Amino acid sequence: MDTTLDYPYLLAIHVLCVDGQLHQNELLFIKSIAQARNVSAATEAVARKILSGEEALVSLDDVIESISKSEQEEALSLAVLASYFDGFIHPEEQELLESLRLRWNWSQSRYVALQDQAQESTQRLIEKRTVVENSAVSIMARLLRGVDMVLGEKRVDRIVASIGSSSLQDRVREYRLEALFAGPKYDEVIHRCQEIGQEDLGIVYPCYDGVDLTLKKLREELAGKVEQIREAASSEESRTAKAVLSEIESLDQHIDQMITRDLENLKKVHRKKQRAASYYSIAFLGRSKAGKSTLHAVLTGGGWEGIGAGRQNTTRINYVYEWKNLRIIDTPGIITPGDEELSKIAASVVDEADLICFVMTNDNQQVDEFRFFEELRKKGKPLVVVLNLKSDLSSEVRKRRFLAAPDRPFSDEKSNLGGHLDRIRRDAAQHYGSPDFPIIPVQLLAARMAVENPADPEADALMRASRFQNFIDTLRLSLIEEGILRRSQNMLGSSVPDLEDIRDELQASADTCAAAGEDRQKQAETSVRRLTQAADDHKQLLQMEIIGAFNGIRDGIPAFVEEHWKSSTRKLNANWKRLVEDYQIEKKSQNALTRATEGFNDDTRDLLDEISKELSLLSTVHLNSREIKNRTGVRILKEVTKWGSLITGSVATFFLGEAVLIVGIILIASSLLLGIVSMILPSKTKSKSTAVSKLTEELTKSLDNSEAETVKAILQSYELQCSDLTRRISDYFTESANVLSETSILLKNAEKKITGYIQLLNEHYAARILAFASQDTSSASKVEWLERIHSVEREVGDHVEIRLATSHSFPGDTQKVSAVIQEQISLQSEVN
Repeated sequence: MDTTLDYPYLLAIHVLCVDGQLHQNELLFIKSIAQARNVSAATEAVARKILSGEEALVSLDDVIESISKSEQEEALSLAVLASYFDGFIHPEEQELLESLRLRWNWSQSRYVALQDQAQESTQRLIEKRTVVENSAVSIMARLLRGVDMVLGEKRVDRIVASIGSSSLQDRVREYRLEALFAGPKYDEVIHRCQEIGQEDLGIVYPCYDGVDLTLKKLREELAGKVEQIREAASSEESRTAKAVLSEIESLDQHIDQMITRDLENLKKVHRKKQRAASYYSIAFLGRSKAGKSTLHAVLTGGGWEGIGAGRQNTTRINYVYEWKNLRIIDTPGIITPGDEELSKIAASVVDEADLICFVMTNDNQQVDEFRFFEELRKKGKPLVVVLNLKSDLSSEVRKRRFLAAPDRPFSDEKSNLGGHLDRIRRDAAQHYGSPDFPIIPVQLLAARMAVENPADPEADALMRASRFQNFIDTLRLSLIEEGILRRSQNMLGSSVPDLEDIRDELQASADTCAAAGEDRQKQAETSVRRLTQAADDHKQLLQMEIIGAFNGIRDGIPAFVEEHWKSSTRKLNANWKRLVEDYQIEKKSQNALTRATEGFNDDTRDLLDEISKELSLLSTVHLNSREIKNRTGVRILKEVTKWGSLITGSVATFFLGEAVLIVGIILIASSLLLGIVSMILPSKTKSKSTAVSKLTEELTKSLDNSEAETVKAILQSYELQCSDLTRRISDYFTESANVLSETSILLKNAEKKITGYIQLLNEHYAARILAFASQDTSSASKVEWLERIHSVEREVGDHVEIRLATSHSFPGDTQKVSAVIQEQISLQSEVN
């Protein structure tokens, strides 16, 4: 902590810079506070670093940490006063102040009282300055203009310089600036611009609020849909809803992020429109070192200490000069290698500007400059290009050579100015959409030298040779003759792209969801068809393998009967059981079932891979062969105690009642065998062939029955599992399709509402265009035209097609009005 620094003062400096703009009233505030507090040279050095936007010697956090408890009230008072001093407290300033209040444990009531006091003080100062501007300054401006005409500006500047008062020199510059934009016409236009700005914002704000409400409602509806699916997922035994929930949560998160971003951007634009509502704003943009700050300084008569003569980026924050509802904004370079933040700061003023003065040079035009024109076109911003003709006037020889032939640099020859003009218009046509905007060549260095050194005998000649007056005349004409329409273009017309961006995002999301929903429905149909076919294919193989297993034992019956037809009952039964076990029918059937289910699972994986579904779905609806195996477990024979088919038949029935177990094959065959033997053995006279034939027939018959029942039971269980998996996958896609379709409908409904707000803004803007063309810009005229408008078709930055409900011709020069807004205008009637 450096005890020589005035930390409450430095906190106020940081507060002034937090909104990215530095207002000339804020500079006056800094100067007066510095004098009142008698700040040290070290403090002033740190303050200059902060104000220039360079890396501060003391960061905001360092300043706050260094303010002692005894200084907190003083520091917060200064910070609040600083935030109000430009007449508009920015939300970022408000957030910083609120964080300080909480950090220093101030009560809300105490903080509000401090705010009210600061607002009162700044309002008095602003009103006092306004009175001075509208009375004394105007009188002095008129007097100075008369003196300049009699004595000449050069002589007046020498007299002022001889007095040696810097404050008087500043006032003279301000008087002259006023003289440039003075007179009844200017005052009338500025006043009307202010009125129209407020009237148009009365249309814009409800639209912004409507969009805000629409997006918030959409967010609630989507959250409700997610909650609905979440409840279903928690209560549903199947996991389909859970799979859909995961997907819709991801979609909802994406849309929620989009809505959050759109709402924040809308708030930022809302703040900019609010800040610019009472002013006609002209923004100077261009790449670094193009001459923006020089142009600003020549126009406003100050700022020389901030110009680095090409040695560095001299502007790192947006500097705002205001005078009688006119705002002139100097910005950092839009193309600053390695410092994209500066480009963002510069671009941030586009939403506020009624007119963009884009400064270019004749020695280093860059592609990125023209690409920035695309941003201006998207916003529907009118453009004036100031072409700074750079040349070295540092030596007397070069200066005299320039003054001897001042028109040479401005020659239309291809080797001079003509080639640059052709390239600007060619590239602008590609990126801005139209080459029809003013290009004003100016030698800014000559103008700067004339204003910076008024005592120079050649100052007047330098100013004339610079053709800076051409730029002033264009600016003045633009303001007086076109300012009213451009005011509405900024407030109404340029508000449309922000809503269109939101609408287009909703439309794209809705279309994506609808297309995905249709695709999912097709996937549901595809999955059923493909999986049904797969199940049938594997079922046939399963059936064939089970039958093959039975055929093995069937083929062994003749040999078994031949060998054991004379065996005792007990031995015959044991040998038959051993034969069945040796053929491993149960194991073979189980293996066949496993292969069938695994094959079906593989086909399911292939299907899901082909339709771009993650394999994790398989773990949710997995077909497990163990479910079948558990139903076909082996039970051990408990007793066979009696001869005869009656008892053994009842035992077989018991096993068949348990879903036809594989071992039932053994029991069925054994029971029949015992019954047959019991009939055959007592009859010694019967021939062997009769006994063998009878036993073979009965064993084959019982084996066939057992095979049929076994195949039937296994296939039924297999089919049940396959159909269940098929249903789950189909249900997933169907339910997902329904959710996507419903989400698409919600998005489209929101899109339609926002489209309605866009149409409303375009209709009011079209009414302003027609009123301006008819040379009656009154509110009544605008209302009359609005009532005649049927609809408006507009592509921002390109054309405006106005359709009237009644037949009417365009009330003015279409080309002239199109040139003002730099969009082509057409008028049609809906009446047949």
